[in-house]
Amino acid sequence: MTEQAVVIARPYAQACFDYARDHNVLSSWQAELDALALCIAHPKIQRALSLPHYTSEQLSELLISLLSGVLSEGCERLVKLLAENKRLAVLPEIADLFRDCCRQYQQILSVEVTTAITVDHASAEALNQALASHFKKRVEVNYHVDKAVLGGVIVRAGDFVIDSSFAGQLKRLSNQLMA
Repeated sequence: MTEQAVVIARPYAQACFDYARDHNVLSSWQAELDALALCIAHPKIQRALSLPHYTSEQLSELLISLLSGVLSEGCERLVKLLAENKRLAVLPEIADLFRDCCRQYQQILSVEVTTAITVDHASAEALNQALASHFKKRVEVNYHVDKAVLGGVIVRAGDFVIDSSFAGQLKRLSNQLMA
């Protein structure tokens, strides 16, 4: 996500969220936005977006026809509006920002956990519970493996970071020795 794309996408995502929340269709809109984001990411669609001879109406109809039977009337209106404003390319950012709005509304915290090895199911469940207790919120945890961690764990939740990795400890020790 580029910063400019996020700035452009944010008001659209907020409007989509407000509409979906008010009409009690958050999960279906998330699915529709995810489908649109996948569609937009396809190389052939990217190429079509870059060609000047396609009108906004042609581009919106292309997307709507590709997702025939998937998109609600409201989401089809969004596609047409984005095409008119030449903003179809920010659909992936809109989908991501919409997801963030949903998490915030449902008081779900997105947490990224990085370890040197794959975390087994029992350990993941225990960590999930510990994180929920620590943050006093429901958590949605995504696990990643990065050999550079060496051991331990790095937990990221927004701007909050807990780095108890061996690599992090070595770096802190090195900084202390250099000071």
